[in-house]
Amino acid sequence: LKNINQIHLSHNFIESIINFNIFPNLSNINLSFNCIKSITIEEINKINYKLKVNSEAFNKIKYINVDYLIYLIKIFDKNHDSYIDLANNPLQSPPTHIVQQGREAMLQWWERKGREGVKPLNEVRVLFLGWGNAGKTSVMRRVLGQEPTQGDEDSTHGINLVPWQVKTQSEQNVKVNLWDFGGQEIQHHTHQFFLAEDCIYVVVVNNRENDEPRYWLEYIRTMANAAPTILLFNKADQARNTQHNVAELMRDYPFIKHSFEIVAARPKSDLRAEKQVYYQENVAAFCTALRTQIETHPFVATEKYPTTTFIVKEWVEAETQLGKNHISKKAFRMACESRGVNEIEQNSWLDIFKKIGVITYIVQNLHLDKLLILNPEWMTFAVYRILLHPKTKALQGIISKNDLRELLYQDDTDQEAFRKKYRYEDEDFGSIIEIMKEYKLCYTHDTHTLMIPSAFPNNYNSPLEERTDGLNLKVSFKKFLPPSIVNTLIVELMSQQKIRKSWASGMEVVDKELQTEALVKFSNFEREIIIKVFGEHPRELLTLVRHEIKNIKRTFSDTLEMDELVPIPNKKAQWASYKTLLNLESKGKQYFQDLDGDDHSVKLLLENIETPQQTQHSLSQSFTHRHEFRFSFRFSQVQPQLEAIRKGLEELLPQLKTDLQWRTDLLEAIHELNEIRDSPTLPIHKNWSIRKIFDGMKDGKDVVDIITLAPDFAEKWIKLQALYDGIKHALDW
Repeated sequence: LKNINQIHLSHNFIESIINFNIFPNLSNINLSFNCIKSITIEEINKINYKLKVNSEAFNKIKYINVDYLIYLIKIFDKNHDSYIDLANNPLQSPPTHIVQQGREAMLQWWERKGREGVKPLNEVRVLFLGWGNAGKTSVMRRVLGQEPTQGDEDSTHGINLVPWQVKTQSEQNVKVNLWDFGGQEIQHHTHQFFLAEDCIYVVVVNNRENDEPRYWLEYIRTMANAAPTILLFNKADQARNTQHNVAELMRDYPFIKHSFEIVAARPKSDLRAEKQVYYQENVAAFCTALRTQIETHPFVATEKYPTTTFIVKEWVEAETQLGKNHISKKAFRMACESRGVNEIEQNSWLDIFKKIGVITYIVQNLHLDKLLILNPEWMTFAVYRILLHPKTKALQGIISKNDLRELLYQDDTDQEAFRKKYRYEDEDFGSIIEIMKEYKLCYTHDTHTLMIPSAFPNNYNSPLEERTDGLNLKVSFKKFLPPSIVNTLIVELMSQQKIRKSWASGMEVVDKELQTEALVKFSNFEREIIIKVFGEHPRELLTLVRHEIKNIKRTFSDTLEMDELVPIPNKKAQWASYKTLLNLESKGKQYFQDLDGDDHSVKLLLENIETPQQTQHSLSQSFTHRHEFRFSFRFSQVQPQLEAIRKGLEELLPQLKTDLQWRTDLLEAIHELNEIRDSPTLPIHKNWSIRKIFDGMKDGKDVVDIITLAPDFAEKWIKLQALYDGIKHALDW
């Protein structure tokens, strides 16, 4: 047993890993495709191991002495030889964010778990989204078990936070943080502070106004990574004849867990009794469904955290109870260090605290990195007050520092929405501005002036509007144009000193060196950005604007669909998709056919908006994406042949009696083929050992002089070679 350093036990019915410490020199264990449900780290912690227990099809590992881990591909550190390959197991230990931080974070997690023990976080955030007057506040009252109101309640301004205690069926007490967001469109800019994928969402639709739920569903898909959502059609007793196709919505947005027609406020007095019962039952069913989502949430059902996590969390909550709206990151660090929490754990817990709403932590900005928001309402109300205050609108979005102080420090309006709720000190001023700058809500032209695009005048009659000699392009968003894209584009171009004039729905962009100017307009209804460029070098300025839009788009989920539309000459209102033109160019097609059946040169259409070099660059990127998709499809077709090759190589391996490079390549090839079994994709840019073997030797005769072969070796090898030759073309090998 002393000399055994590798064990290969895949495709058995092994249920547990035990007694491996009797192999002192064991370095490689392959246990893929078994029935293992857990790993006891104590059994392998003294081994310099490479432990392979992957495969969703058989192994169902959830626990490795730690707590929640659903999408783990590998646990390993590239700077170390040891690793555990647990791909495709439904792991629940440790939490995903711990694994993502690497080896040291996991080791510390295991150590603290063993020393302190762990327990569920038992805290979840539920966010209510919808347009103004959708009835979100009334829905929240129903959730809390309060009596419904008669008629509509006042609209929420900013954000309304309500704590709620839930007792689960297993008698656990769960703290639920209910967040009700204001529904006015301009308030959506502040939503980006708080949306997260680890929350539960409730979208409330006003059936009386026939609201379209897709806007909010796209919002969640794009901004919150398709987090679990419950869809409510409120005010169903006042609904118009138009009915939403719920089945279609749930097909298009599979993250919708439930959908209900309800009446959150008191129903109309003349509503039939059976309808009243129906809506009451739906309200009860919604509350039950929400509780189910809470009880099955990872923070409640699966993830567990060391005791120290809760000690730090209690300290943060105590600071909030003292009335503090924010603390410095330094104070948080000191509190953690005094409780034995190191920097790696601090960052991990900050992430968790943000997800449940205990802290709003913004890490991108160096200044904001020093500030931890304890009271999100304090921050939101300040930003909301600045964005929406009548004085901001009166000043057309260009305000001075003195104006800002007046907005934050004085209560100069009788409007309920703007009555001062919080005290803002002079030292808060800079932090609030930095928050707004971080989320592209404003641009500071100098140290004294703040420019707020959302408060710019709604319209402006640009002299460029009437010109017809320009270069045109439309950027179309298929389903959703996030509100922040417009603000961000204006702010980014302002920072480059490229904007001559801007308003809420457009801007004039100018480049004096290029002697070129552009009109950029935004249409939220059409979900389009329209660009018209005039001057000496229109393609160059167009390239700048396109580049900024693409950069902004990259900050969103891949589900945000965008295309550029190229105008067809002499064809009013006819456009060609840029993606379509690239596709035609890549296939060597010379012409694009318009809606009237007329042909247009693909090359000329593309050259209208970019140089041939830019087209070639886009083609190379497009080819990579298409190739990866097609390659993945072809890979799935040849997996049976790859599996047959793997088995054949494993059978031949014992016959190789000398430790030569070719044998090493064979071992590596077997390892690679084991790794890609049942994988949906295959890395393209990889120097595969299987290629070294089969491309280097066409039959067993080439290696007769370096290995001792069994009589049937060459025959088996030729069969494997034939299999390999058959799949080479499909895999572009």
